[in-house]
Amino acid sequence: MDFASDIRTALADQIGRERSELWFDDTQFEQDGSQLRVLGKSQFLLYRIKRDFQDSIRRAAIAIGMIEPEISIAVGVETNDQNIGQPREEDESSTKPATI
Repeated sequence: MDFASDIRTALADQIGRERSELWFDDTQFEQDGSQLRVLGKSQFLLYRIKRDFQDSIRRAAIAIGMIEPEISIAVGVETNDQNIGQPREEDESSTKPATI
């Protein structure tokens, strides 16, 4: 198994398979030394992950052998949808950037 599969399995052990699939199916996990990056598609998803699951992610990382993991959570999952970020023709207001 690879790192992403290992962390997903350990996380499912921490929070349960159903919750894991609900909150982490659209995320990617990357490791670089002691850094563990959780990448997701939306700020809302990542806010909830950080608020509700950061401790579980840390415990899962330790369970698979990471020592003192530094966790970062950021938007960064690529998508195959070519229209994302493109304004819709019928709505010119979508050309203005969103403020979060």
